[in-house]
Amino acid sequence: MWLTLEGQSCANGVITQDQKIGIQKDLQALPVVQEVYYESQSEAFKRFQERFKGSAIAQNVTPDQLPESFRVKLKDPTKFAVIESAFAGRPGVDIVQDQQAILEKFFRLLGVLRNGALAIGAASVLTAALLISNTLRIAAFNRRRETGVMKLVGASSFSIQLPFLLEGVFAAVFGWLVSTGFLAGFKAIVDSKVRHY
Repeated sequence: MWLTLEGQSCANGVITQDQKIGIQKDLQALPVVQEVYYESQSEAFKRFQERFKGSAIAQNVTPDQLPESFRVKLKDPTKFAVIESAFAGRPGVDIVQDQQAILEKFFRLLGVLRNGALAIGAASVLTAALLISNTLRIAAFNRRRETGVMKLVGASSFSIQLPFLLEGVFAAVFGWLVSTGFLAGFKAIVDSKVRHY
């Protein structure tokens, strides 16, 4: 969670050093807090520049425009209300923000996307099974004269079915390799794009 401190843009003005020290001590004294990390304006600016590297917004922001903050790691993330009730509205504190609430929406969206991908995957497997069985039936139908001759000369059922099974296996392996290649390429492109943000 983040505890953003008052800066130049706040109505109450910039936080004093005494207020900052008091807030840090009070945070560290709370039993629900595991770790407190102070982020100065220059550190916030550096992180901002890294996150928005190459965008127009990064060129228009100066270090004094970004607020100082405390990053607080809780022993139990569900105890955010304890921090909020203790520090919301306190002199020197601008915003008390729970990152879990922000990330919850993102994880919910990821869950929906994952379930959608699983449904599409299951439908694809069913479609592939039907397509392979249909291809084998068509291949067997087109070669019915050859299979009839093989039966007449005494070939076993396995030796008659083997070429069709091998054809199906080769088609499935080739399709798997092509689709895996496309998926790996798409994943690499998405990863490289996401890494820049």
